[in-house]
Amino acid sequence: MDAPKEPLIETKSSTDAVYNDPELTQRAVAAARAALGAENVVEMPAQMGSEDFSQFGLAGVHGVLLHIGAVDAAKLEESRKTGVPVPGVHSALWAPVREPTIKAAIDAETAILMDLLK
Repeated sequence: MDAPKEPLIETKSSTDAVYNDPELTQRAVAAARAALGAENVVEMPAQMGSEDFSQFGLAGVHGVLLHIGAVDAAKLEESRKTGVPVPGVHSALWAPVREPTIKAAIDAETAILMDLLK
């Protein structure tokens, strides 16, 4: 696309862990709870997976990685009962419930950005 040089593409087996800035996380959670309802915003347990989003933090950007629930409530309840996990976001079987997922993401993002722009 007329770039001045070819992009550097480097394949790695993993990347660094994401660091959620504590102050930014508190602000984002408060804004999301105000927009979506406190009962709809829950803390996720820490995970050991890597995520390329970590590179923003390593570059000095204060950040927070949030996840928006996207699984059909009945399927999630069935998963909790049976212990069989629902497909994750990197699975070809992952199938988010489109409309409520998009609406929740937009509502949360708008609330968080409006708070940050105060």
